Amino acid sequence: MNKEYDKTPSFYNDEETFSKFLKKTSFYTALQNNLSKCISFAKPKKILELGSATGETSMKVAKEFPSSTVVGVDMRENIVEVANNAAKRENVKNVSFKQGDMSQYVKNPIDADFVYMLYSFHHIVDPEENKINFFKDAYQNLKKGAYVCIAEGFIPEDVSLTDEAPIVELWRVRSQEAYATVFWNSLSDLTKDSLDKATAIANYSKEKEFEAGLLVAKRDSEYLVKASWVEKVAREVGFKVVINQPVNNIADRIILLQK
Repeated sequence: MNKEYDKTPSFYNDEETFSKFLKKTSFYTALQNNLSKCISFAKPKKILELGSATGETSMKVAKEFPSSTVVGVDMRENIVEVANNAAKRENVKNVSFKQGDMSQYVKNPIDADFVYMLYSFHHIVDPEENKINFFKDAYQNLKKGAYVCIAEGFIPEDVSLTDEAPIVELWRVRSQEAYATVFWNSLSDLTKDSLDKATAIANYSKEKEFEAGLLVAKRDSEYLVKASWVEKVAREVGFKVVINQPVNNIADRIILLQK
């Protein structure tokens, strides 16, 4: 079978690949759907996504909240172009994308009532001081009453950041969840061709999710922290913690902060 979906090792480097893999996992959709609940609660006029990648979530948010203006920021020029082209193609007029580094972006006044990061907070590189500085800068430059929402995977509270084994095992479970949900969401009918294609795509998704877990365990470009650490740092900076709750039992949760 022609593996036309096997184009890139990263879910975020190609719009088509992303739509066939991560977009169809239960954990990604859970974060997206519950992020929408947080936005509905906050009722923002201006929404900012930091680490917007192909623009999938920014466009979803823009469609759900047509009276709001949505801006997505990503550091990769080619991905920003992909996102802007997608918005034009889908005729989503209240969303736009621009290039920028999220850690640098918050060093200036932030013209948004609601800022969110979906699977992008962990890309703020080690040491942890860089994440602390992100919170300090965001708090200083946000308007009073504005929200910051981190929708993310976190290291379980009972696991050491330096203990690779339980983290690897957790991502083994996540990869199995990826397989199951991507399979069923890729299956169009019960013909052999459809079954074969759904199985191949699900297997690829499982493989890539587990590879990501190995990066998490080794803190190699995937710098996850514990949710309790985020809450502690955010409170120390001055944020109010509105919510800090899991969305599943495989380490994903949403933390909503308010200045």
